[in-house]
Amino acid sequence: MRKIEYLFSLVMLLALCACGDTSKATIEGKITGADITEVRVIYCADDKVNYLTEPLKKGKFEFEIKLKEPAVIEFYTPEKLFFGRIYVEAGDNIECKFNLAEPNKSEVTGNEVSERWIKFLRENSAVIDSGDSKEINAVVAQYINNNKADVLSTLLLMSQYITMENSVEAMKLLSSIAPEARPQSLVAGYEAMLERENNVKTNDNVHFISYFSRNDTTATLSSRNASYTLLAFSDDFSRNKDNIAMRLKELSEKYDKNRLQILEISLDSDTVLWKKSIKKDSADWQQGWVVGAAASPYIERLGIYRLPFYIVADSTGRQLYRGASIKDIETEVTKQLN
Repeated sequence: MRKIEYLFSLVMLLALCACGDTSKATIEGKITGADITEVRVIYCADDKVNYLTEPLKKGKFEFEIKLKEPAVIEFYTPEKLFFGRIYVEAGDNIECKFNLAEPNKSEVTGNEVSERWIKFLRENSAVIDSGDSKEINAVVAQYINNNKADVLSTLLLMSQYITMENSVEAMKLLSSIAPEARPQSLVAGYEAMLERENNVKTNDNVHFISYFSRNDTTATLSSRNASYTLLAFSDDFSRNKDNIAMRLKELSEKYDKNRLQILEISLDSDTVLWKKSIKKDSADWQQGWVVGAAASPYIERLGIYRLPFYIVADSTGRQLYRGASIKDIETEVTKQLN
């Protein structure tokens, strides 16, 4: 279910920051299906993204937040594994029951929109769990087209719709939702993300990328050094979760480096996390870290907003593929090189 990583979560949550009167909301929860001692909470209020760590007592937690505008609250395990999301308004008293072993059995009461949100996820779990972007987007688009005056349409678009290679259609869907169901305080950040993905910068040629290598030296990748270049962007969490190293190793061993060069770029906040995650690698592909992570000039212009993320380019630096699926990357590389 962790469809969106911290990068995307922050974009969406920042969109919820707005001015207005502050009131309170109370959230109570119960966790089953996993042995954890605390939950991590992310939400936007007071014009900033807020982080909470709530201890569990006999599997239960309770906290109170102050809100200026409706907010989306996200829940994570101590290992940063996403497991739930709710929509909350000032004055709400919300009760959550999250089953980490069987997410479809989770329940939310106390906010009508959140109740319908979790019902939608439960009824469409087979499609969502399949990971098929076309099917997932079709289900979300169908709901939006049938419920254009419903704020849940906006929430589903922002959280479930896979915008990768579908950002133009996502913008059309967003525009089709009634203004009262897509308040600017909710969608500003999402619109900015879509505009960034649609921007010509995301189609810039990838000629050179400078980075710090695993040997603590400065290195530069040039697209001219091979027929095709594969760029893999990740952080400590996404790299280990998706077993990226193993998949890159398979590609590296399959193709000659003159035909395919691979650069795995860490967007961790510091080199300590990066070095720890690659310590056991026997990598024969290039690995590096860039200062500033996603805000680096080399990276920012590529319009990366989620991890992992992959780009395939030819020898001229022209981008041939952009996406978040390592399986699709393997298909694209095979198509280009065979």
